[in-house]
Amino acid sequence: MINGEKSIEELVEIYPEIVTYLAKRDIICIECGEPLWISLEQLLKDKNIENIPEFIENMNKNLKKLTK
Repeated sequence: MINGEKSIEELVEIYPEIVTYLAKRDIICIECGEPLWISLEQLLKDKNIENIPEFIENMNKNLKKLTK
């Protein structure tokens, strides 16, 4: 399960589909071919996502559908 404390690098390794999920929402998590070395929560704050817990909850729901 995804939470805001995990690093982008870790999340991309475990859930490669997260790259596409975030990109479709204009949130880039790969630079120069490498995952960012910050937490998901920090990335979402940097992108001015207002309700981070809700965003992460929706991400978990959608990723479950993608990984089935």
